[in-house]
Amino acid sequence: MLGTTQWMEEFYAEDPQITLFEDASAYLRTHVDDLEQWVKRRLEEVFPAVSHPLRFPRGGAPRYSFFFAVSNLRIAQDILRSADNLP
Repeated sequence: MLGTTQWMEEFYAEDPQITLFEDASAYLRTHVDDLEQWVKRRLEEVFPAVSHPLRFPRGGAPRYSFFFAVSNLRIAQDILRSADNLP
């Protein structure tokens, strides 16, 4: 879904503690802010204009983040400026 497997190395680390059955497991070592910034950087590799993410729902635990990405920079400037100023 993200176009690469690089996210696995960036967001997950091998748990140094071995279980009873000596199985190595991975754990998430990042925060939602880090995930959003990584996705934004990936989108910026393709689109010249990408808005800051909008998290939904606004209260409570985030379920998804909305990114607005546009290939035409001239048209996108006003739209992105408006999106960045949303409450």
